Amino acid sequence: MVDALHHLHVRQRLYRRLEKFPHPNFFKRTLDRLMYFVALVSPAALVPQVWQVYATQDVAGLAISSWALLFTINMLWTIYSIVHREWPLFIATSSMGILDATLIMGIFLYR
Repeated sequence: MVDALHHLHVRQRLYRRLEKFPHPNFFKRTLDRLMYFVALVSPAALVPQVWQVYATQDVAGLAISSWALLFTINMLWTIYSIVHREWPLFIATSSMGILDATLIMGIFLYR
């Protein structure tokens, strides 16, 4: 049964002209794996900003419109990643969306 499902999966990938996963090319296979790491690390870039807002309660210089736009963009990317089953993209964009929302709440709280 498992072999039949695997065969069906392979046929679907070929029919849709998708590349093999894991990819036989070393560079592409390594890049695929690296993207999981990037997905976990990239939201960490926002953590110092969130920490500063809540630790100092100073939101001077933070524009609500910019953070709202970034939140909207990240949520659209999150929806895209769910539809296309791109899990590294989902991890990164949903995490960044949560951090964007946290900053927006901080701006409203300490304005």
